Amino acid sequence: MKITLKLENGHFIPYDKIEKDKMDKLKDGIYQIELSNLDLRTLTQNRAFHLYFNMVAVQLNNSGLYINKLIREDKYKADINWSGTLVKEQLWKPIQLAILDKKSTTQLEKVEVDRIYNTLNRYLSNMGISVPFPNAEIKIKKD
Repeated sequence: MKITLKLENGHFIPYDKIEKDKMDKLKDGIYQIELSNLDLRTLTQNRAFHLYFNMVAVQLNNSGLYINKLIREDKYKADINWSGTLVKEQLWKPIQLAILDKKSTTQLEKVEVDRIYNTLNRYLSNMGISVPFPNAEIKIKKD
């Protein structure tokens, strides 16, 4: 059985009435609890991240905005196609570090994802690119 709790003033309490009802049904005994912070991103969000990075890469490439034209035009002459990994490392993470001082996407809380997305989307929209962050309605297409 899963019961969602919230930590308030150093004490775990049921998240809502439904969770309280679940706890009230438990018999006296010893229980082991495995904690997961639900404020951090979920596995579903992790998949959405990588889908988003790939979607941005496709839009950048289709717009002719290869990595060297967008970031290092003055140093390199070859046009390099964007990939999801390059979007993550060259666009998302620098914004994340600047805004939140967090190096890894695994450290992000759900609300922080919106801050980074909105900043990156604003930057990309100046070049005519706007990619919605994936949600349950956006399906992953496999070739």
